[in-house]
Amino acid sequence: MNIELTMTPKQREVLESTADITLFSAGRGCGKTAMMAIISILNMMKNKRVLVINTTYSRLKDSSFYQTRKFLGKMGIPYQSNLTDLKFYSGQNGEIIHVSADNPEDIRSYTSIDVIIFDESASLSEDCWKLAIPIMRDTTDGNFKIYVVGTPPASENHWVAKLAKREDVKVIFGSYLDNPFNSEKYTRMLEKEYEHYPYDFRRRELFGEFIFTEGGASLFDDFRIEQSTECSGQNEFPIVCGLDIAGPGRDMTCAVISRGNHVLGIYIRKTTNEISLKHFLRELFTIYGFSILRYDSTGLGTMIVFDLPSSVLITPVNFATAGGERFNNMRTAMYSHLRRKNGIFMHPDIYAEHAEALLLELKATTIEEKENKKVAVTKKEEIKKKIGRSPDRADALALAMSHIEVKRTKPHIAPRVFGGR
Repeated sequence: MNIELTMTPKQREVLESTADITLFSAGRGCGKTAMMAIISILNMMKNKRVLVINTTYSRLKDSSFYQTRKFLGKMGIPYQSNLTDLKFYSGQNGEIIHVSADNPEDIRSYTSIDVIIFDESASLSEDCWKLAIPIMRDTTDGNFKIYVVGTPPASENHWVAKLAKREDVKVIFGSYLDNPFNSEKYTRMLEKEYEHYPYDFRRRELFGEFIFTEGGASLFDDFRIEQSTECSGQNEFPIVCGLDIAGPGRDMTCAVISRGNHVLGIYIRKTTNEISLKHFLRELFTIYGFSILRYDSTGLGTMIVFDLPSSVLITPVNFATAGGERFNNMRTAMYSHLRRKNGIFMHPDIYAEHAEALLLELKATTIEEKENKKVAVTKKEEIKKKIGRSPDRADALALAMSHIEVKRTKPHIAPRVFGGR
C-alpha cells in the first residue's frame, strides 16, 4: 500500500532511525503518541509483532490504543481489534499488543516480538526493560527494533538515563517547539503552565533534556519572603485563615492569617482535642475577623464543625483528593497556586520568628510528574523525614493564599493588623 503521512521532522527522524535501540527523549507536545502509533502500524503492516508497554491499563487504553485506532482509520488500513486485550491484527501475522506494567512479570508470557515500544519510559521500572529484552530472541526476520520514549527521568541512576549513555543507542530530543502542528494558543498555554516551575523540571518536561535532580526539584527555590511594615493596597482582598490541623502525636496546629500577598499572623498551637481547636479559632477570629476559613479536612478535619459566625465562609479542603486535570491532588494544586506569587510579605516581627522555618519547609517541597502524567508535590511524610518536622506552616500558608481572588462580600470585624506571632 502507498500511504501518505504528514509527520513532524522529529517524528520522521525517529521513524527513519537505523539504530536497533532508539531513545526519543520527548518533551510535552512534541507528538510522541502519534509517532508511536505510526511506528506500530507500519510494522504491523510488515507482518511484525509489536509490543507497547505503558504504566497502566487505563493509560494504554486512553492514549496508545486510542491513537493507534484513530491513525488506522486515517490511513485506511483494514484491521481487527480486541478492546479487552488492547490488541490490533492485520495481514497474516501483523499484531500490536498493548501491555500494562502493573505487573512486569506478565511480559514474560510473550514470544517472537519484533518491535518493543517503552512508552512513558521514565515511569517504568527497570524490571520491564530486563524482562522485555529476552522475548525478542525469535524475531520474524532476525532483526529487532526498540523504541524508548518519554520525558527523561530526574535521576542519573534510572535505567533510561544509563541507556542514554550507551554508544549503541540513538538519542533523539524533541520539544513542543519541534511540532509545527501546535497552535500558537497551545504553545502559549504550555509556556504559561510551566512558567513558575523549577528550571530543571521545566527543561525536562518541555524540552526532554537530561537534567538530573536527585531528590527532586524544589518548587520554591527562588521564592521570596520580604519584610514590610504596611499592608497597603490589599484592602480589596478578604482576610483568610488557613488552618493546618494537628494530627496525633507531637504535631502542632498552625494557622496563617493572610490578606492578599501579606501575612498578618502565624500561630502555632498545641490543640489536643476539638474543644481546644475551636477555642483557638475563636481567639483568632476575635483578633482578625477573617471572612474565610480554609482548612485541611484530611484525617481529623473531616469530623470537625467549627463554632464561628455564619458570615465566615468555611471551606474544607481534602488534600488527598484530585486537583483537577493537571494536579495529582488538591495539596499540589494549592502549592502551585502559591508558587505563582513568586513572593509574599511579612511584618518584621513575624518575619523574625517564622520566615526561616517557613522557607525551610517550602524549599523541601519538591515536584515531580507521576505515572498518571499529573504533577505532585512531596508528601508531608517525606518532608518530615528531610527536615525533622511536619511542614505545618507551609501547608497553612498554601491554604490561606491559594485563592486570593475570592472577594469579601460580607462585613466582618476590623482586624488588628500584624498582631500575629
